[in-house]
Amino acid sequence: MTDADAVAARADREFDETLAQLTEYLRIPAISCEPEHAPDVKKLAERIRDDLAALGMDEARLLELPDALPCVAAELMKAGPGKPTVLIYGHLDLQPVAGEPWDTPPHEAKAIDGRLYGRGSADDMGGWVSHLAAMKAWLAETGALPVNVKLLIEGEEEIGSPNLERFMDTYPEAFASDVMVLTDCENPSTEIPGLTVSLRGLLEVELTCESLAADVHSGLWGNVVPDPAIAL
Repeated sequence: MTDADAVAARADREFDETLAQLTEYLRIPAISCEPEHAPDVKKLAERIRDDLAALGMDEARLLELPDALPCVAAELMKAGPGKPTVLIYGHLDLQPVAGEPWDTPPHEAKAIDGRLYGRGSADDMGGWVSHLAAMKAWLAETGALPVNVKLLIEGEEEIGSPNLERFMDTYPEAFASDVMVLTDCENPSTEIPGLTVSLRGLLEVELTCESLAADVHSGLWGNVVPDPAIAL
């Protein structure tokens, strides 16, 4: 049996434990777009930080800035300088649930017919929690990871990551890596994983178009003078 086979077998055996950890995270309503839930975002970030420390990460901490929700950063750099450093990115914040037709309480994480229903179970906590489970299994089976690993779990992704660039400027060491992996993407089905190689970001712009120095009567000048709406 190869190391990878042994790690996969252990991860399967520990699946219920991983599911319980994910369920605990999902019970915290870390909704980033609602200011009243800012304490919940920090509460979840602190919980994740503590769990990463318990996992054996060399450094697990909150990254904080004024007027920003926190990120969680951790690293395990024991593979050595000759090995690549992989940055695992995820986010802990959630979309709001008000007005949505949930059949189950969205922050209670109910398991029904082999699927877990809860806000954030797929987007995005289920993804990066699977990375934690893999790391835990690999460390238990082999004692060391084959690569250096950093984790960056953001608290503002669902509102467009307005402060991520500030975090990168303030904490460059938390982001320094050879490759980044994230699991906040689509897959064809629950049985078939997807490999996404690129993503589009968000761009918010404001355009102003002026065609005349003064207002004119639309009935008399319509279709004669340039129309800013058509230009835009």
